[in-house]
Amino acid sequence: RNVMSLHVPPPSARSNNFHSNWDMLTQENTALMVTNIHDCVLPGDADRYAFLPVVENLLATLRVHGLLVIHAVTSSRSQPELKLWSAPQDKTRSGCSPSSGEIVIEGQVPFCANLELILRMKKIQNIVFMGNLGGCTQAITEAKDKGFGCWLLEECLPTIVAESKQEAIAVPSSFLLGALSSTSNSLILAVNGTLMRGLELNPNMINAGATFVSEAETDKAYRMWSLDDVCPAMQRVSEGGTNIKLELWSVPYASVPDILKKEPAGLCIGKVRLADGSEVLGVLGEALGK
Repeated sequence: RNVMSLHVPPPSARSNNFHSNWDMLTQENTALMVTNIHDCVLPGDADRYAFLPVVENLLATLRVHGLLVIHAVTSSRSQPELKLWSAPQDKTRSGCSPSSGEIVIEGQVPFCANLELILRMKKIQNIVFMGNLGGCTQAITEAKDKGFGCWLLEECLPTIVAESKQEAIAVPSSFLLGALSSTSNSLILAVNGTLMRGLELNPNMINAGATFVSEAETDKAYRMWSLDDVCPAMQRVSEGGTNIKLELWSVPYASVPDILKKEPAGLCIGKVRLADGSEVLGVLGEALGK
């Protein structure tokens, strides 16, 4: 079975909250807890929750890779109710709603003894939180007290309140996406221009078996050029750069050469630095010698 490791910058590069197991998250020992999405899953609410599409896309990708998904709903129920979701996913709502077989827990404190038992049986050591934190700050505190590593995905939360940030490690979701490139059958590829959704060469991505993950942007070190006034080409520059809008796609390794062969001459694949400081592979313009 493929193991997906999450690699994030060392403590010196980020918050002092990082501890000794910052590079020990794997597909096998990590669960996702989607918190309090029940109050913002209707399509009409999406404008009020800009983070929601990020949660949907990331959740869809991580489901494919087999991570344990838990849906937590804070309510007035004094005794938390835990159940396996048996109904098909509600397509009239959002991709954040539970899928069949996923854990749903509802109560005043979503982290309860029965949930802990399930996590221990599945040898889960880390919990990644995303969604609407709401009343789940206490759950994060209890999980940490019980020895679980707790992580917050920055773009997948409307706000990260101070008490939550003290109890959990906040990282950009791109670090989790970048972990997909450590699997044996797929990598995360950053694309721009005609490979993006709805544009001329996007069918090349679809036909290659690639799946859209999320929107992103580069750090302020890139410029766009034109190849024969037909295709844009992005290059890293030493000055005069700006943020370039991108899309991140999960692409089977075997399909990457086919995608590149169908690209116009002058394009190549190299490392792209994103706005949050992480790096992924991406389509770039070749450098021209003087």
